[in-house]
Amino acid sequence: MIAANDIILNIIGNMCGRFLQVAVTFLICCAWGGFGKADISAAQLKRQFFYDIPPDMELYAGWQAELPSCTLGSSYRFEAEFFRETCTEEYIYPVITIWGQRITLDTHRMIGRYQTLHARVKCPSELQSRDMFFSFEKNGDGIAFYMKNPRLVQIENSGARPHVLPEERLFPIGAYGAVPGNLEKMRSDGLSTAVIGLNRESVEACLVQGMHCTFAVPHDPQRLLAELVALKPLLKGMDFAFYVNDEPGIHSFPRQKAEKIQRIIKEQFPDKFTNMAIVRPHVVPEYQDSADYFMLDQYPVPDMPMIWLSDSLDSAAGYVGRERLQSVIQAFGGGRFAASGWPRLPTFEEMNCLAFLSIVHGSRGVYFFTYPEITATAEGHADFRKVVARLNSLRSWLEQNNLSAEVGVKMTSRYTTDQVGNPAVHCAGKVQYGTKMLICVNVLRTEVEAGIALQTGDSRQWLEYFSDERYTAVEDNLRVRFQPLAVKVLMEDRAGR
Repeated sequence: MIAANDIILNIIGNMCGRFLQVAVTFLICCAWGGFGKADISAAQLKRQFFYDIPPDMELYAGWQAELPSCTLGSSYRFEAEFFRETCTEEYIYPVITIWGQRITLDTHRMIGRYQTLHARVKCPSELQSRDMFFSFEKNGDGIAFYMKNPRLVQIENSGARPHVLPEERLFPIGAYGAVPGNLEKMRSDGLSTAVIGLNRESVEACLVQGMHCTFAVPHDPQRLLAELVALKPLLKGMDFAFYVNDEPGIHSFPRQKAEKIQRIIKEQFPDKFTNMAIVRPHVVPEYQDSADYFMLDQYPVPDMPMIWLSDSLDSAAGYVGRERLQSVIQAFGGGRFAASGWPRLPTFEEMNCLAFLSIVHGSRGVYFFTYPEITATAEGHADFRKVVARLNSLRSWLEQNNLSAEVGVKMTSRYTTDQVGNPAVHCAGKVQYGTKMLICVNVLRTEVEAGIALQTGDSRQWLEYFSDERYTAVEDNLRVRFQPLAVKVLMEDRAGR
């Protein structure tokens, strides 16, 4: 980052009709009062210098500040510390606007202490006078928010080389919740990998089971280095990966520390890949140098659309490309999760839909959260095994990247669109050994029908991989009917061409 000139702001707060004007300086390393530490009471924190939006302030009121022009095409990084006393109201967050771009800071989850939040914006091609301001608001009533130490700096284009992924073409099919004692069961259920702690017992258990384990590393750099050095003789020649962080955005995990963890691992094991779970895709650029793969972990069952996961993958791909994406599939619900909005386990149809939908949108690996939960009931265990078996049967295909050409879909049923207006059936193509495969997923909980467009040179005869249903192209289209949340894997039948 470059140290831009100080930006002098006139902050105008409209608090239910009362106008306040305060001159403020946005500094690269400014400090307005002490930093909010976890061991300081909420009352002490709020006595420090801050900008606040009280809980009874009418919605959409807030602070505003004039901004100078930005450099066309340049990116900027905003950072500030935010405070909230409660997190009981779902989906209520602070909201900022920079040069006309409104950003909901939905990683603000910490309670009773300041949390450092970030956002990145790009200078728009056109700036209107109404866009030349910064604002601090909230998107709901009933919660007070406090902000201090705001900084806005231009991101220096250092000309860094593109991220280079390890050459390994493995498509991991794994799950969370592993311990040495359940690895044998996980392997027998068809999993090739499992997220498990990095220690000697776990490494030895993975060796015995011949699994490509994903080792969750400690977040203390010195401890991590010591563990890697001590375990290196045991790890030598073994297939494995490293799980470097779990949703760092909502925990405001320091970016520099995350990058240091990645460097330590790569210095010891440069050919092994690393991954981290991300629930808010807009934080991916903050950690783009901290992992090889980003695992999107949206859990929509039962009340959210299936496309919450696929839309998040699309958003993350805009920052780092699809080749650096993996997915985490919901495999929990009920029991201790019921009070948090997940009252039941997902069904086979729901897990199957989510897994293949993520693949359609570019996922390079599928993990399930979490193994002990989904296997706790006979029905959940059977559903889980069926989804894993389907993925395993296509493993060599899943190792191939999706074709770049978009697969055209024309809906022919009464219900035609998903929740954001796109066709209800999502498709992607893959090619292996000269044969084409189409993966198509109905994201709606109702029957639909669609025409799947073929390209010049494609076969006229197609076979659905799991059911052996045959389809014949009519005017370069396959007309396919889908059950609710159904997945169709269509293979070219060159012999019946």
